[in-house]
Amino acid sequence: MINIDLADRLKPANPGVGISRHGAVICIEGLQQPWAYAVALHLEGSGSFAVDTRVKLRSGSMSVGILTRDKTSYVIERQIPRTSEFVNVSISVDDLATCSDLVFRTYDDAENPPILELESCTAKVDQTDRLTVSNAMHQLAEPDDSAHRPIDPIVENLWPLDTAIFNVDDMRRWSPAMLKTYLIGDAWHDNLILNKYEFATGQAELKSFPWRFSVPFVLCNARCDFCSAWLVQGEPMPIDLLDRLDVILPYLAQIDMVGWGEPLIHPQFGEVLARFRDRSDRRARIALTTNGVHLKKWADRLIEANVREYAISIHASTPATHEDLMGLPPGSFDSIIDGIRTVTARKSAIPGLTLGLVLIVTRQNIEEIPAFIAMAHDVGADSVFIRTLKSRTAKEQRDDGLDYHRLPPYLHPDFENLRARAVEAIANSPISVQASPETWSANIFPEDEEAALLAAPLTPRKVRLASKSIRRTPTPDTEALPVGEALTPDNRNTYHGSYDDPGSEIANDLLDNPYGRRAPLFCPSPFTAFYINGFDRMVTPCCYMTSVPGFNRSFLRKGASFNDVWNSPAMVDLRRSLGRGPLKSHCKKCAFYW
Repeated sequence: MINIDLADRLKPANPGVGISRHGAVICIEGLQQPWAYAVALHLEGSGSFAVDTRVKLRSGSMSVGILTRDKTSYVIERQIPRTSEFVNVSISVDDLATCSDLVFRTYDDAENPPILELESCTAKVDQTDRLTVSNAMHQLAEPDDSAHRPIDPIVENLWPLDTAIFNVDDMRRWSPAMLKTYLIGDAWHDNLILNKYEFATGQAELKSFPWRFSVPFVLCNARCDFCSAWLVQGEPMPIDLLDRLDVILPYLAQIDMVGWGEPLIHPQFGEVLARFRDRSDRRARIALTTNGVHLKKWADRLIEANVREYAISIHASTPATHEDLMGLPPGSFDSIIDGIRTVTARKSAIPGLTLGLVLIVTRQNIEEIPAFIAMAHDVGADSVFIRTLKSRTAKEQRDDGLDYHRLPPYLHPDFENLRARAVEAIANSPISVQASPETWSANIFPEDEEAALLAAPLTPRKVRLASKSIRRTPTPDTEALPVGEALTPDNRNTYHGSYDDPGSEIANDLLDNPYGRRAPLFCPSPFTAFYINGFDRMVTPCCYMTSVPGFNRSFLRKGASFNDVWNSPAMVDLRRSLGRGPLKSHCKKCAFYW
């Protein structure tokens, strides 16, 4: 038996780990990411192999293990106990030829970063066996040394899967054979597993279908001063879009009827509901966001179509304030409250049915927040969402013509007192309230522009609609429309629609990478969601970019299959860039990435 000292040969496997020597002890201190391979050593050889370590884990959580040859899983792994004294932790394998790297791994299941003291790390091999060790940094760094960057918890839990083993960290190391063991022949369930596996492993061309879909409703009957949807004029979503998407309906797990407008005024809304009722899986979460004017009319059919989540944008607790902020006709407020009660009266008979009220806090309604919370409880709502106004620039104010400058809540002469009353009401609410009162005093406009904007005169809604409305003409559904092909001088102008030049990076790159992002960037949108414009059939990669730089726009056009769009050259390139880099400038700046 030969003993080989490995301690001094261990090298950092990921950025952010600190290794220092204090006398005879090597100290390994944790990473900035939740978990990663901290230190490692590459192994080559054959025959039996054993490693004895003497360690003291002072903080956090770590393990020691040996990876398989393809580095997708462990041959053996041992958790290191947290102790105040040095303890022995040993691992062994029968044949080194099946192995690749000896690794110390940090975990994200502890509040404090890991700190490990290593007194000794010794390999034991027979004289007839063969062992070669080398710096493992380059082996573990393929294809990128950040391959084990953290997953945002919201992204991790996005997929509606019940079992803890379906987490990105573990699925990254699944082999295709292991994936098959979790597929059970249930198409809806298996698509979720396959989709998360493809996301975890950074596949560029997907075999799975998207499971999130936002129905592109585009017209609105309200005239809200904090939204420009009503200023966009055009034709409603063509119902044949759902015919084109029929292939994905059985795989959808999340259907959001929200759009950029009011779903319940679509002239064929009944057909939309029938399609989801007949073609989607009954396990799918179907949600509706509405201003509630027509809620009572549709309540029974919504419930019958399996719509179980309702968000009612009402923004006031009195008819006068409601009419002022939303521009709806007199009497609308009482009709909406009646519709809400119609839905909430069914809650006891329908498991999983939930309803929440939404309020965007403004100068006009901040005084009503305590009454709004009390009203929500009285009508049977489960929750209240109090949202903060989005910031605006002078250009945005000029472009859409909204009287946004009359809305900032901090303009109320008794703002601080009213905010304190709202905070008290939130704290004492009998139902859930999501709010960020600390943001209500933040400037809505840039400081150098705010004074001039706040002094601007108000404009009647009728005048704004006449002078500022945007007319959208649906794009003709022809076979000539592009489907995300690479841009060339010959095809650069083949797209249709009144948009900026397709395929270009964001102009005026004043901040190239404000969030310090790098690949792999675990953005779920290009893997899980399908975004299509209800006016003209244009498919966008996500909610932030309209086309992938270097590629033409993509349309679900005549003659194109769903897969032509879902795995277009543009989408494949975008997914590849998220996994391997370089990131698109849109992705570096995206304000929506979790």
